[in-house]
Amino acid sequence: MSDQHWLASFKQILPPPLAKFYLEKIKKVGNPYREYNHKYQCIFVHIPKTAGTSFGRTIFENRDPSVSHTDCFYYRVFEPELFKQYFKFTFVRNPWDRLVSNYTYFLRSDHVNASQPSKATKFLTNYQDFESFVIDLENPQMREYLFTLGHFRPQYEFICDYKLNLLVDYLGYFETLQEDFDKIVIKLNRPELELPYLNPSKKGKDYKDYYTDRTKKIVGELYKTDIDLFGYSFEGISKRLIACSR
Repeated sequence: MSDQHWLASFKQILPPPLAKFYLEKIKKVGNPYREYNHKYQCIFVHIPKTAGTSFGRTIFENRDPSVSHTDCFYYRVFEPELFKQYFKFTFVRNPWDRLVSNYTYFLRSDHVNASQPSKATKFLTNYQDFESFVIDLENPQMREYLFTLGHFRPQYEFICDYKLNLLVDYLGYFETLQEDFDKIVIKLNRPELELPYLNPSKKGKDYKDYYTDRTKKIVGELYKTDIDLFGYSFEGISKRLIACSR
């Protein structure tokens, strides 16, 4: 399709700025659908630090890492009919826990000592500890920068449209990973699959121990939409959002 055709199609479902954003993304990323999506007629939206690596490798034998964190809306705007037909699922995680997991992940020695550390690692090494990092997020400019680092994006941005409508058919929770995995593989007619937990974060202690009252509040404000939408409290799931339309 030409750029004009894509743009005209996008403008039917998107505000003009978002239409242009997704047009540029298509030029850069291209078709997000892979052969395994068609084989199993499903779309797994991998939100960073929600056990998606282990899940994706189990479900899709030869998963393409280049599309690992493609958001749900991109699948929708690229191929609306396939998006309607295919079973879409994802996992979310307690935002306070997820932030700690991201923090410890990017400060692992293999990331810090890499020949070309990631932007996230370079950013986090500026701070003495987790508390100083979170306190700096009271600065709106620092919050804005944090969200440009893909792993730190709010989770709803991966699975909702711009009006906050949920786009997946099944919403799993990191906290009930095995239970949700079992339901998903039955839906995919692959009940023989078992979930190995790969790529664990080595944070060493409970995420709650990283927080003070002040930093707990900052993160609560930072990821307020995730917390409200998915029913989280600092301690865990307070009211689970049920999303299973198929």
